[in-house]
Amino acid sequence: MTFGTNAVIGEWERLEQTVAVDSGLIVIGDPAYVEVEPDGFADELVQPAGFGSLAVMTGFGDGVYDVYVRRVSEPGWGERIAAVKVEFVVKEGV
Repeated sequence: MTFGTNAVIGEWERLEQTVAVDSGLIVIGDPAYVEVEPDGFADELVQPAGFGSLAVMTGFGDGVYDVYVRRVSEPGWGERIAAVKVEFVVKEGV
């Protein structure tokens, strides 16, 4: 099934939520494949065959980063998030 073929994607919208980073990187992946230690820290990513996660170093390490989304309206599905952006370095034109 193909989504978004005729959809109009909106402008970047800043969310109220931010991403807090203490390890110098963020991980994008399915939380069903994260093993969490009793202290609540995700100790290891589990990546079964066919599934993957993406780890990205942040611009300047630890910090609190703004999150933006672009939304699209899909027939039969309603409004959905089409893209996510985390802004690590704030510079004009980036």
